[in-house]
Amino acid sequence: MYRIAVCDDEVITCEEIETYLVRFGESADVDIAVERFYLGMDFVGRLGEVMFDMIFLDIELPDLNGVEIGRHIRSVCQDQKTQIVYISSKTYYALELFQMRPLDFLVKPAGYESVEKVMKVFLELSSIGREVFEYQSGQNFYRVPYEEILYFSSEGRQVKLQSVGEEKYPMFYGKLDQVLKQLSRGFLMIHKSFVVNIRYIRQYNYESIVMTNGDELSISRPHRKEVRDRMMQLWRKL
Repeated sequence: MYRIAVCDDEVITCEEIETYLVRFGESADVDIAVERFYLGMDFVGRLGEVMFDMIFLDIELPDLNGVEIGRHIRSVCQDQKTQIVYISSKTYYALELFQMRPLDFLVKPAGYESVEKVMKVFLELSSIGREVFEYQSGQNFYRVPYEEILYFSSEGRQVKLQSVGEEKYPMFYGKLDQVLKQLSRGFLMIHKSFVVNIRYIRQYNYESIVMTNGDELSISRPHRKEVRDRMMQLWRKL
């Protein structure tokens, strides 16, 4: 079952999105539990009790705005997994929203087709999150879920797996281009020494990126166009 929150001060918007989510769940044979919130503080308070898989979040709430709530989710709660879909009648928030790594941005009034589209992407990403990277180090074999991988780095003839949390994984012999072939499209080579999980990019410029743990990684010249194109695909969603 997926827990989804809808946070908007307009009752009719909450009702419509909930109706669309229920309709989608029935058509896709997916169990979805929806909770509605009309104030940002009510939603933030609920975060201490339950973790949502996804939230449809209004940017312009009367108490906390959606950008502040997004920062709370990512920075205070250290939650990089909950997918955020921003909703608004205005379209000029891209710069502010990018650091919250939203799944999408919907312009009000959002119809069923828009919600259906974003839910299909959400389910696809959820299935990717259940995929695992398998490797051998010494006599031991390891299976690491994609969603726990921040990035890979090459150090000589060995590869280091940097996890999202505190878990430490042993290095293994290999080449990053071969590692990349084992991974899904959610990973990107930005340098001969770095393959990153796109969902955990916090900041981007032409020469480097910053990951959610604060690590700044260089983008080499041969990879800059591909990285820029992939990042522009994300920006166009906003």
